[in-house]
Amino acid sequence: MSLSVRKTGRKVWEFRYRFDGKEERLMMGDYPALPLKSARAMRAQMREALAKGLDPRALDDASFKSKTFSHAAEFWFHKEQDRWSHGFAGRVWNRVARDLLPSLGHTPLTEVTRSDVIAALRSVEDRGAIETARRIGGYARDIFSLAISEEWCDVNPAMDLTKSLKPKPKVRHNPRLKLDQLPEFFNKLNDYEGEEETRIALKLILHTFVRTKELVGKTDGGVRTHGLRAEEVDLVGKVWRIPADRMKMGTEHIVPLTDTTEALFRRLIERAEPGEPLLNMSNNTMIFALYRMGYHTKATVHGFRSTASTALNECGLFRGEVIEKQLSHEEKNEVRAAYNAAEYLNERRTLMHWWSALLDKAEAGGEAEPYIDLLGTGPAEPADPDKFVDLLS
Repeated sequence: MSLSVRKTGRKVWEFRYRFDGKEERLMMGDYPALPLKSARAMRAQMREALAKGLDPRALDDASFKSKTFSHAAEFWFHKEQDRWSHGFAGRVWNRVARDLLPSLGHTPLTEVTRSDVIAALRSVEDRGAIETARRIGGYARDIFSLAISEEWCDVNPAMDLTKSLKPKPKVRHNPRLKLDQLPEFFNKLNDYEGEEETRIALKLILHTFVRTKELVGKTDGGVRTHGLRAEEVDLVGKVWRIPADRMKMGTEHIVPLTDTTEALFRRLIERAEPGEPLLNMSNNTMIFALYRMGYHTKATVHGFRSTASTALNECGLFRGEVIEKQLSHEEKNEVRAAYNAAEYLNERRTLMHWWSALLDKAEAGGEAEPYIDLLGTGPAEPADPDKFVDLLS
């Protein structure tokens, strides 16, 4: 028996043994949800089974009384984690291990009551994590649903808990720039006395409305990893392919380039040392630049996405699903989510050119009005799905 530490930080008891000439490994449960004393008791039962010529995997539920919540949670996690990015999977399991397993982990599934689940969630609410409590309640519901399908229990005590929990807190949206504020913003940005790469990065974020991490990369133990590199940017094909490991949704994302964004990327490539990331900044560099420009509490980097989304939705030129795809929002429909990163690419090219044209006009000092026809595509009216297909080909 050994304690294995996963990359996500999970600690799992494992029992290694030989049966029918083959080496086998059986996961017994998570530590500390399954304490050492209980793990040793399980090991003794498994050794006893082996002495009788039985495979410990074949022990029926009666041998361990009943599957515990910990067993079901681990089974559920292993089944679901391949759908998630590595970072998101780690956060999910950390929440389960911290907030559900300590109170429910040892309890047989058939003995967990609705009150038990609510008590676990209210302890999360007590530390002010209202939205997290609801999220964890959803995990508990899904764990029990899977357990029912596996015939480990008959009742889901985590179903319909919404009314037992505190209401969702009012969402605080990131402060965002309005279109009529863009000319002044560009004046201040072009006058900004900080690093040139900061000005370029802010313009790229505004023109492409990607998330900060998706542009500058992320840090691992204080070391910047997965930073923006020249090979991601296809200046001939005029696309930027953001790798899956930098995307929130864990899938590659394509950003069509416009004349403005192509020029910005060319400047970054000129400045960078060969083989080095194109940007060398922390995730906070841009927000601190906004503060120094006088936009503290008035605008955020993430708020640029809201500025773009509002304009694109209100102009009436683009279909909602095209806008959502370019924003890289999570696809709720699993069939649609399976489509490739190039979905709607022709329409997305037109969308990006329209948005860049609007920003270019604002930077030149003109009024950034979303309802005018900046690309000569006709009056601003609900878009025909085939209207833009060959516009830029």
